[in-house]
Amino acid sequence: MRKGVSLPINMIIIMIIAVLALLVIIAFFMPGWFGQTGSIDVETAFNRGCNTLATLRGCDADAVEDIIIPGFDHDRNNEDDSLLEVCQLKAVVSSNEDCAHLCPQCRPLNMTR
Repeated sequence: MRKGVSLPINMIIIMIIAVLALLVIIAFFMPGWFGQTGSIDVETAFNRGCNTLATLRGCDADAVEDIIIPGFDHDRNNEDDSLLEVCQLKAVVSSNEDCAHLCPQCRPLNMTR
């Protein structure tokens, strides 16, 4: 093999390795790759659900099960979870009223925390 031909082949191999490494680094930080689509933590899901309950539903406890938090699927059944499910993860609650009262915006005046 001549020396003039070996330099471009080595350079091409190094460039391919560099591009692959760059793609792996980008994939690590891109949401949606490796099954990380829309993953949020319980506290963020709770805050989003409480804001929806307070602003759009007027703290109506009957609406707790109807409020779906986009991007939060704790049980990984490919369906976003409701505010009630988030409340059950955050604290031991058994009713819609208890869940609504957990939200800072919807607490009754006589409750102190």
